[in-house]
Amino acid sequence: AFGFPLTTPVRPNLAQHFVGIVPSPGAVYLVLNTYTPASILSAVSGAWVLLCFVLASALLAGTLIWLVENHDRKRSMFSHDFFYGIYDGFWFSMVTMTSVGFGDITPRSRLGKFVVLLWMVVGTISLALFTATITTSLTTSTLNVDTQLRGAKVSVVAQSEASKLAILNGATVAVEAPNAAEAIKAVLNGSCEGVIMDQLVAGDLMISSNGDRE
Repeated sequence: AFGFPLTTPVRPNLAQHFVGIVPSPGAVYLVLNTYTPASILSAVSGAWVLLCFVLASALLAGTLIWLVENHDRKRSMFSHDFFYGIYDGFWFSMVTMTSVGFGDITPRSRLGKFVVLLWMVVGTISLALFTATITTSLTTSTLNVDTQLRGAKVSVVAQSEASKLAILNGATVAVEAPNAAEAIKAVLNGSCEGVIMDQLVAGDLMISSNGDRE
C-alpha cells in the first residue's frame, strides 16, 4: 500500500531521482460538522428573497389551479369557497412542489392537469434553487479555511507536508499522528479542532469508511 505524498530522508551527498506516480491534488482541512441552529437560521434568512419567491409562486400556481378546476364544480375536488379554495390550491401546490403527493386533492380536468404539469417543473426548479442557496451558505460559513486554520489546533501525519502547511497558515500542530487514521481520531476525541492531510489519503479513508458501513 502506498501513502501520498511519498516521502524519504534526503542525503546531501547522494543524487536521488524520483518518478511521479500520482500527482497530488493538494491538502484538505477536515473538521467536524459544526452546523448550529444559529448558522441554519442565518442561512435561511440570507435566502429570504428566494424563499418569498417560492411561496409567492406556490400561491399563484395554487390560485390558477383552483380557478381552472373550479369551472366544473361537480368534478372539482377543490373547495368552491374563495378563501378555502385558494387555501386548497396553495396546499396542493406546496405538496406537489415538495414531491410529497398526499393524493387528497387531484386535478380532474385536462387543462388542470396541464397546469399542474407545468407547476411540477417550475416548482421543482424553484425548490432546488432555494435548497442549493442554503447549502452554499452553510458550506461557506463553516468551511472557510483561511479563518479556521489561523490559530486553530490541528492534527497532522508526522513528517508530512501537512505539518508545513499548518505552520504556514498560522495553525498550531497539537497532534502529530503516525498515520491518517490516528490523526482523524485526535479530532474525534476532542484533542484538536481539525485534521490536515493529503486529499488522496482523505478520499481513500472515506471510501474505506463507506465500505465498512455497507
